[in-house]
Amino acid sequence: MKKMIAPMICALAVAAPVALVGPSSAVAAPKTPVASIDASWVQASIQGELAQVQAGKLALQKSSLPSVVALGNAMIYQHTKLLAESTRCATRLGITIPTTPSATQQGMLTTLEGLSGRAFATAFASDEASGHLTFITLTEQEIATGTNAAAKAAARFYLPFELNREGLAKAAMKVLGTS
Repeated sequence: MKKMIAPMICALAVAAPVALVGPSSAVAAPKTPVASIDASWVQASIQGELAQVQAGKLALQKSSLPSVVALGNAMIYQHTKLLAESTRCATRLGITIPTTPSATQQGMLTTLEGLSGRAFATAFASDEASGHLTFITLTEQEIATGTNAAAKAAARFYLPFELNREGLAKAAMKVLGTS
């Protein structure tokens, strides 16, 4: 059910007001500017999705620890889907779409690329737990204080996925003895 709802979240929130004007208006960017809190959350989600897919791929390349591999697979699968939805949402709202992770995220990826074995697994799990916690906080702020219905709906949809991946990261940390 959620698979069918996700692609419609942003579309419905954006298209509903323009449906009365006609079909040609539905493809145009919204006339009302999106508040900075909403635009920032959508852009941060896109940058996070880009970084998480790359980090997940690194996990599969650099670790054979089952908990790290499970986290890597979950990140690739879920973040790829969420990236597509975040990008569609940004397009519909007329928000500039980032094409790279943030500088902090790029630094984390560069650090991870230089590690291997247990050092990689430990840094990866720790970075993922703290990174997901940070984005959970940002997502909760969007839900509580955002003003755009589409961005808030997307945040409400994403929150359970973020909580799940934070749990997977903490499980990997526990296996590694670093929790």
